[in-house]
Amino acid sequence: MSDIDPAVQIRLHRLERSNRLLTALSILSIATVLLALAGWRTPGHDPLGQDGVMRVRRLEVVDSRGVPLVAIGTDRTEEGGSIVLRDKLGEKRSWWQAGPRKAEITLSSADEHGENDTTLGFTVAPDLAKVLLIGKGGAILSEEMGPSGPRLELLNDSGKSVFSAPWKGNR
Repeated sequence: MSDIDPAVQIRLHRLERSNRLLTALSILSIATVLLALAGWRTPGHDPLGQDGVMRVRRLEVVDSRGVPLVAIGTDRTEEGGSIVLRDKLGEKRSWWQAGPRKAEITLSSADEHGENDTTLGFTVAPDLAKVLLIGKGGAILSEEMGPSGPRLELLNDSGKSVFSAPWKGNR
């Protein structure tokens, strides 16, 4: 037999039973919190729909410092989608926008300080196709194909037209 007083044994048995109950409740509480943090699916909020597709208004891929390097979402006017790529400084370097009547792709580069941009842009619409090249000094080469035919224009760093075809007087 045991040398422990029967009253102490009864009390110890009650404490062990109570401890098992508290342990079970603690595990249940922790599991509930973890499920809530993991995005427990509730009716009407299913991030992965029945077809297995994740639906979000905007998706960003960030680097270790939190700088968004890739953003996929709607364009500024919410008339179409856009994809934006940024460099490690957070500066826009490439973007693609598509709307109901127009699509644009733009590429931009800069030096290590984010200055001296050179930009190349493409735009297409039902009645227009345009290519635009902007040099780091601000000079612009623009080529477009519109309803009135092809047009080519070269502007210097000051924005003054130095070449145009067809010639401006012949339009």
